[in-house]
Amino acid sequence: MEIGQGLLIPMQNEPCKTNWTDYQLATTPAQLSDMQDHSDVEYAIWPDRNYYLRLGIHATLREKQHNHLKFSFIFVDFSHYNIKFFSDADWIKNLARSGSGLILLSDYRMDNLASWWWKHHQRIATVIYSSDCQQTINKKIKDVLIGRWGNGVKAGSLTTSEVEVLNLLVREYTLTEIADSLQLDKKKLYNIRFSLQKKLNGEINTLFLF
Repeated sequence: MEIGQGLLIPMQNEPCKTNWTDYQLATTPAQLSDMQDHSDVEYAIWPDRNYYLRLGIHATLREKQHNHLKFSFIFVDFSHYNIKFFSDADWIKNLARSGSGLILLSDYRMDNLASWWWKHHQRIATVIYSSDCQQTINKKIKDVLIGRWGNGVKAGSLTTSEVEVLNLLVREYTLTEIADSLQLDKKKLYNIRFSLQKKLNGEINTLFLF
């Protein structure tokens, strides 16, 4: 599997207020090669900016995990610190080009967004939710490695309208700009924003500080 830099690109033909050069794909073929020596699983981590997450993945895959499919995987650090990566719908298309299965590692603020992506993209093999215990995590990894790619959508999963609004909020659009772009009236937009705050477990603006 070959993974190069710069796979994440902004959407075309749309104003983008974020400096996307700050959010390049961090995983390189050299890093992937180093990781392969630690387990039977060929994998990469994206974005690869969390040292302790990397150690945790190494430890989990060393626990007698056997890759029956000989299939490569990308562990996606789906934490709210990285939310700016995920406001462009092309992030998953670009990772999927590698031919690898995707395993999303979510935190408590991103669980319901991760659930939406799992429901809408077959390349996602599983999602590790923040509430999953170690036993559940081990089972999910083992299931993936033998070809059981489930679909554990959460009851509080975001709706498509909520995802569309969230993506524009992350891109620093004002509510007026979002209403115009999505052709929503202000009352409906405020209701969606309120619902997002509940499902994302906190004030939305605090998600964009990283």
